[in-house]
Amino acid sequence: MKKRKILILVLTMGLILCGISIVQAQNQITIVVNGRTISSDTPPQIINDRTMVPIRVVAEALGAQVNFDSQSQTVIITKKAETSVQTPVQSQPQQKLLKFNGEATTWPYWTEKDDIYIEYKDCIQLLTYKYRAPWHTVTANPKDKTIIIDSKVVDINTKTFGDFTAFSLNNLKANQLIDYTWDAANSNLVLK
Repeated sequence: MKKRKILILVLTMGLILCGISIVQAQNQITIVVNGRTISSDTPPQIINDRTMVPIRVVAEALGAQVNFDSQSQTVIITKKAETSVQTPVQSQPQQKLLKFNGEATTWPYWTEKDDIYIEYKDCIQLLTYKYRAPWHTVTANPKDKTIIIDSKVVDINTKTFGDFTAFSLNNLKANQLIDYTWDAANSNLVLK
């Protein structure tokens, strides 16, 4: 049990040393990982002069997987070994049209390195399907690379494909804005 606690402590310290910055502004603490602001449904807090940050959000932002073993009351953080595989560079990935919940759309999408990108305007439509008016408001700013749902601002990975600015669906999922399944064979995105 002591070894697990030491392992968790070492991993936590390693994450902190990997470039995590915590900034406090007007009683609200912002988490910045490698220059990217991340949001969490559990806000960071200062307790006894120590800044407490949700480990899951930080670890996942660094590409690690977080699991909890309830029997041993242990948080297990696993980071995949990075491999350097040379892939041919494409000048512009081919644009296809997305199906949403089985229905055809006019939304172009692109795939790159196991990520799906859709144009930011279509991303707003996708999010307004999940976060419906009048209970929620959804806006996006591709220049600032942000999505705002109600008053929650989330930084989003963007990519340019020709004349299109596209948002990463994996990034939306990692920021817990949506959850989905992807059927690549049928180009079908299904929201959960």
